[in-house]
Amino acid sequence: MDPGLGQPPLGGKTPELVHAGNLRHNLAVLGFLRTFVSMIMGIAVGILGVEGWWGFIPHLLSQLMCAPLMTLKGATPPTKYFHTW
Repeated sequence: MDPGLGQPPLGGKTPELVHAGNLRHNLAVLGFLRTFVSMIMGIAVGILGVEGWWGFIPHLLSQLMCAPLMTLKGATPPTKYFHTW
């Protein structure tokens, strides 16, 4: 067991677990992906001429598929980024 566990570093501050700049960037990338998928589905549905609820369903399905795919893309072991785990 590490004797330094549970003690603050020499500066007296506890280190941040999440870097705000990286988090902001990651959220921007995810927002871009969702917007891009919505645009592509909108173009495809528009070209096919689907209207009403039948036109909305592909958008809903694409967003529901996008969430697990983003999770799979980002699902890496935390030890890769957090050395204390």
